[in-house]
Amino acid sequence: TAQLWNLATQKSDVTLEGHTKGIRSTTFGPNGKVMATSSGDATIRIWKIITQESNE
Repeated sequence: TAQLWNLATQKSDVTLEGHTKGIRSTTFGPNGKVMATSSGDATIRIWKIITQESNE
């Protein structure tokens, strides 16, 4: 699970679920609309942040 935090409100706005083990790294795309996560479950997911959907 990855959570994206709103620094202004200090609350989690988005929760991305799909990995079965802990997330090891994250990075955002240059447009800020997508995010990649890699996990101990040996998968990489590309997330559309607005829709919270991923492709494994």
